[in-house]
Amino acid sequence: MTHKLWLLTTIATALLSLTGLLTVIYNSSPSQPGALTWFYLCSFLVAVSLLTLVGYLIRLYRSNFELVYISFRISVRQALIAGAGLCLILYLQALRVLSIPDLIAIVIAAGLFELFFHSRKFKQYPLGSEQ
Repeated sequence: MTHKLWLLTTIATALLSLTGLLTVIYNSSPSQPGALTWFYLCSFLVAVSLLTLVGYLIRLYRSNFELVYISFRISVRQALIAGAGLCLILYLQALRVLSIPDLIAIVIAAGLFELFFHSRKFKQYPLGSEQ
């Protein structure tokens, strides 16, 4: 896929998932079966899409608008980690079991997960390859 197609797909995903999220919020109640599943799924997709676009635009700005294709992959990876953390926080808050230590632990776990992917050893030896 070309670079523009990746960006257009991300923008389309953001718009469609935002539309789905607003539809779930305004047209359903939490007691309906499947409403919470759609809410969390659309929330995750909105978070990942928007964080990918914001992260990529920040990387473009910092690199003086040079098109570096690896920047998009890094933005997607970081957005997936942040989106998963955000949905986990939302779910724990909905269950009324979220506390400050849990929040700190989730943020630290997300940071450590990103450091794992950012480490030099992982870049040299991807998962599944022999050393």
